[in-house]
Amino acid sequence: ITLNLPEATGATENWVGVNVEGGNVVFEGADGGVTCADNGELYCAYVRNGANLTINGGSYIAGCTAVHVRQGTLTINGGYFETLSEDGFLINCTDANYRANTAQVIIQGGSFLNWNPANNASEGAGTNFVPAGYTVVEAAVANGTLYTVVPA
Repeated sequence: ITLNLPEATGATENWVGVNVEGGNVVFEGADGGVTCADNGELYCAYVRNGANLTINGGSYIAGCTAVHVRQGTLTINGGYFETLSEDGFLINCTDANYRANTAQVIIQGGSFLNWNPANNASEGAGTNFVPAGYTVVEAAVANGTLYTVVPA
């Protein structure tokens, strides 16, 4: 399934493609994903209420943040991730919840345009969402740098 999220026009408009409200949710599709309008505000997915979201494939192109974890765990095993905003964090957590360990991100695969999952500023300078046993490979591409997480 592919969701195309149009631009939000006001405070009450949809600002997220998929709300992951609780339980365990898996995004599988290599051909699916979520694409947001280029307005610097929209999220592809929002994780909250202690939910667990696992992304194994697909394409996630965000207006602001591809996935935000308010409370719960995001595990990325594959997929392509891009933000259309220079001001957004590609993968992000609610800061206080990240510090309290109630919002977690584990990146074990996937490709990220112009955002290094092992060294980013999402939760402060030098944030590393890549666990031991994995590494990041950089490749120059036409529109910047592609960071791909692979087993070490």
